[in-house]
Amino acid sequence: MGTILARRLNHIPIKDNLRARLPGKAPRDIDVAEAFQRAMHSPSLPVLRWLLGFALTFATGALGFALPSFGGSLPLLILPSGVAVAAMYRWGRRMWPSIFAAGVAIDWSNHQPLVAAIGVGIGLAGSAALTAWVLERRGFDPSFTTPQLAAK
Repeated sequence: MGTILARRLNHIPIKDNLRARLPGKAPRDIDVAEAFQRAMHSPSLPVLRWLLGFALTFATGALGFALPSFGGSLPLLILPSGVAVAAMYRWGRRMWPSIFAAGVAIDWSNHQPLVAAIGVGIGLAGSAALTAWVLERRGFDPSFTTPQLAAK
């Protein structure tokens, strides 16, 4: 199915402005897999990952602080840490600026002093980076194929 789709996508007419970007290749010679690889190494992809990491971490942190005010008994303050660790493990420790910014934004949105918010941001980014490093070092299996590998 995937190869049929790739063959069909290869026959989509491509605009002539690609000739300037890909010298030596006619527009019909561009492979979909090659275009996908170029998109994956695009400079805009890390920015999108940073925005996604920031948005998810901030949203879970805001939710964690909002629930006690709705009458919940257990605040979900640990949830943004889990999201931060997942982002850093999946996309690398270069995600630290977005996690740091999300930590600052979470605390600052709860009317904490800026110095305290910066401290929380440093703690969130640092702990997520350290946890991701330990998981990588210990050979963590993110697919959870067996319980022994997941608990390694």
